[in-house]
Amino acid sequence: MRKVLIVLLLIIAIVGMGGIWFIHSLPDAKDPASTEEITVEIPEGYGTNAIGELLEEQGVISSALKFKLYNRLSGNDTVLNAGTYTLSPSMDLPAIFEKLSSYDVSTMSFTIPEGLTLEQTAMKLSDQGLGAYEEFLRAIQNTDFGYGWLENNSLEGYLLPNTYMVPEGATEEEIIDYLLGQFEQTVLPLYDSADQALKDKYTLNEIITAASIIERECMKDEERPLVASVIYNRMDQNMKLEMCSTIQYLLLQETGEVKENLLYSDLEIESPYNTYLHFGLPPGPICSPGIASIKAALAPADTDYLYFVVSADLDGSSKFSSNYDDFLDYKDEYYEAWNEANANN
Repeated sequence: MRKVLIVLLLIIAIVGMGGIWFIHSLPDAKDPASTEEITVEIPEGYGTNAIGELLEEQGVISSALKFKLYNRLSGNDTVLNAGTYTLSPSMDLPAIFEKLSSYDVSTMSFTIPEGLTLEQTAMKLSDQGLGAYEEFLRAIQNTDFGYGWLENNSLEGYLLPNTYMVPEGATEEEIIDYLLGQFEQTVLPLYDSADQALKDKYTLNEIITAASIIERECMKDEERPLVASVIYNRMDQNMKLEMCSTIQYLLLQETGEVKENLLYSDLEIESPYNTYLHFGLPPGPICSPGIASIKAALAPADTDYLYFVVSADLDGSSKFSSNYDDFLDYKDEYYEAWNEANANN
């Protein structure tokens, strides 16, 4: 009996050594000298066998069977993740397994500037090669993403501007959902910690609407809280906001174009977004505000300002006032400076 046991142990040892030898005998790479990069998309639900076959088909490895045996004999029992990866025939099996198991997916960077409407954002995403404009609009207009803080499920104002990274191959719907998730993670905590008196007066949608007006009316971050104070002060005194940016938005929705200069007739267009005709905020945001404008809407400056106009310095700054006569003076100064600057050109 003892001899039989010794023989069995010897067989096991030989088989084990053979397995180790076989693992090490597997080719290090299909082509160690290759500089080719191959983008491989591994779908959800693919197991090791299916992934090996896919990698062989796309020329990353020489044998799906060796890929499967390596995973089994190495004893790692590695979990491989779905996603889009950049691989090369020069990579050996350990390197490929490490990449697929660490979720080191290929990504794309994109930027959403402040102040864009939904349509402009869809075009910007499309221009950056992330998908089709029409598909972005379809996702924006027809998908219920399930975020309870979205009023009427409208996404205008809620695709937070910033620079982001997403996996290559992400769908238009996944990208929009990702942007909404970024808004939830970044903005909702700011809203939750804001002054309760402000939240008692204005809903999240109203604050983002105010922030969107600030975004379109103001060029300098340090002045955004001042613009916010003008908006809230005018509403507190039951004054119409009379913000040109809201007129520009309704014209953009109707014509698809932005006017460089508004006409008096534009101020008479009947629309809930016309703040020259209607009191209070428009029914929703007019663009996606940046974080500086959102913070300003959540923490306005403590002023008695009711008016502001572009400064005669022509540097993008504004002049603020609490009475109409000063406002008219600042306005005249601006036009005088503007006319002089254009005459010299």
